[in-house]
Amino acid sequence: MLKRLILIASLLLVSLRPLAATSVRPPADLGQLVRISEAVVFAQAMESRVEPGDTIPFTVTRFQQLEQIAGRLTGFVFEVREPGGSLGRIGAAVAGAPRFAPGHNYLLFLDRAPGGRWRSKMMAYGLLEEEAGGGRLRPLAEAPDLEVLAHKSFEPVGVYGKRALLDHLKEVGRGARWDRRRAAAQPLAADKAPLVAKDTGAGGPPDCVYLDDGTGNHVPLRWFGYEDGSTTATVLPTTPGQVGIADGGVAAVQEGTAAWRNAPDSVLQLQSGSSRPSNVTCSGNFDFDRGAVIFNDPCNDLADLSSDCVGTLAFGGPIYDNTSTRMYDGQPWHPILSPFVVINNGTQCVGEVDFKEVLTHELGHTQGFGHHTPANPADATMSAFLKHDGRGASLGPTDKICASFAYHTFLDVPYSHMFWRYVEAVQNAGIARGCSTATYCPDDAVSRAQMAVFLVRGSHGSSFSPPPASGTKFADVPSDFWAASFVEQLAADGITRGCGTNLFCPNSTVTRAQMAVFLVRARHGSGFVPPPASGTIFADVPADYWAAPFVEQLYADGVTGGCASNPRRYCPDDDATRGEMATFLARTYNLPLP
Repeated sequence: MLKRLILIASLLLVSLRPLAATSVRPPADLGQLVRISEAVVFAQAMESRVEPGDTIPFTVTRFQQLEQIAGRLTGFVFEVREPGGSLGRIGAAVAGAPRFAPGHNYLLFLDRAPGGRWRSKMMAYGLLEEEAGGGRLRPLAEAPDLEVLAHKSFEPVGVYGKRALLDHLKEVGRGARWDRRRAAAQPLAADKAPLVAKDTGAGGPPDCVYLDDGTGNHVPLRWFGYEDGSTTATVLPTTPGQVGIADGGVAAVQEGTAAWRNAPDSVLQLQSGSSRPSNVTCSGNFDFDRGAVIFNDPCNDLADLSSDCVGTLAFGGPIYDNTSTRMYDGQPWHPILSPFVVINNGTQCVGEVDFKEVLTHELGHTQGFGHHTPANPADATMSAFLKHDGRGASLGPTDKICASFAYHTFLDVPYSHMFWRYVEAVQNAGIARGCSTATYCPDDAVSRAQMAVFLVRGSHGSSFSPPPASGTKFADVPSDFWAASFVEQLAADGITRGCGTNLFCPNSTVTRAQMAVFLVRARHGSGFVPPPASGTIFADVPADYWAAPFVEQLYADGVTGGCASNPRRYCPDDDATRGEMATFLARTYNLPLP
């Protein structure tokens, strides 16, 4: 029998709230949803309460039946149990789980739940709420929080005329064919707005959405400590593995974590651990299995998949600290403390490749990503529609952009920084590294020794190791100086002649004029002589300035546009900063930019 599970929280972390999202495989239309549901009713919500479940708190809502549509639900009062809610200091904000307001009327597609209760067939998918004033039914606010794996053509849930829909669904329940035209409501101006997941307070690129704490404050969630290596998120595949998947799902976990970890221009420290037995006992005492990927729904907490693989496939997200925030790029975020993913019993029905896509998507939620909204959903594994494109565990361009915003490589060079693209480019190329594990120091001046390292790596490749230094080339660069071999290689390449007789001045800063000379020689060769300067390009670089030909050549090469405009200036005697240097190096060596 196909089962469902949601696994999330921890008694050990009693002040934490887990947040997750749910993957569903949709029915062809509401007619199929009627046929696979055990009961369909139109009912009014009375009151809700939260109680403990096997793994997280559950919200139980008492309903009064207003009209029976299909199936058999005895009694006019019944209870619907859905995952999530706050119980004491423990909370579970489950994206895609329906929430019901007292006094509001709902069309419910239900299956039986343990303890004589009921539960929605597919979380918020397909459930409809009566609009104020009556007459029309529309999807729940939680519906956009579901990710949909569209395995075949399906009819999106829309807005319907109440009476027409209820009457038609009764006919469908008796065997009639579903016909949307019988129930679709006349469109209103408000219907033109697309139904999309709510934005969060994270800001960032326009197509990016981040999970938040589910409150009106919209505090987003992220892992802290990735940048300096103090934190690593480990996801553990558990046994028994997924029935029907060749290796039980281990490869899906490994490939999914690798897809996120290897996203360029970000530092997601997500990795897969070794398989181990699951610690879940289904005892009803908030079992907790930190960082686990749980297969096969051992606790049977959600509705079964149908025989043709329609239903809820997987569930994943982060456990986070709801009692504190930390600052990142000038705004507060809740720190994430642990990942979790749960796979439904029967999800192997999607096939090995789509199984990996589902898992990669859920792992994205464990990193704090919501459902991104690119114009082309294929551009994001984290869009609301899973791709079914044969790529399995992979990321789209929007996923990478959003990861770069939330987890950029250096804490002091945010995604919005003017030099971010160039700093990432020289970091990726191995030409320049940070000034510490987690920072780049973009405003610090560059020393001549540092510049020697950058130029040698740029010219010869990041893996190049220059010959051991002799210590005889420059009197102020002994063989045991940290950059001696790079300084001597730079001289051997003809890019530098030093700063004076037998001197290199390794600890002196590099001016922007000196940097122009270095870069032009590195780009064109040591024997290159730039044309005479015109003195008309930069107001502060006259034709008789000592480095004017090199500065104007750097401009002609498209490497610099100067330091200011109106009038255009180059600031030749200013120290070159590490941020400026990254820009110049990326352009000189034509490095790929994010």
